[in-house]
Amino acid sequence: MPSAVCELPGSKTASRKDRWEERYFRIQRRMVPGLKYSQAIYEETLSSLVGDGIKWLDAGCGHQLLPEWRLEQERRLIERTSLVVGTDLDLDGMKRHGTIENVLYSNLESLPLSSESFD
Repeated sequence: MPSAVCELPGSKTASRKDRWEERYFRIQRRMVPGLKYSQAIYEETLSSLVGDGIKWLDAGCGHQLLPEWRLEQERRLIERTSLVVGTDLDLDGMKRHGTIENVLYSNLESLPLSSESFD
């Protein structure tokens, strides 16, 4: 039975999946140079908008801001603020949110906050 592991240049051992991913991304870079993952664009946009000491309302916060593998970057983003409040109608998601401590179970049309509360 053939092995699913092979040798790549540079003496690295890789699985069949790793080889296909490497080929896929090499072709992708040729076909669409500069293509960015939508979550990377979202993170860059948030980072440009969230300044030091800002008061931020995350409308529809769900259970996380960024993908799970970007948790450290999410924490650093939150640390830059003076206040973050998340609001959503997904109570279970808000309970699982690991970085936003202040959450409101509320409809956006009837938030119990003044409009001047956030930047």
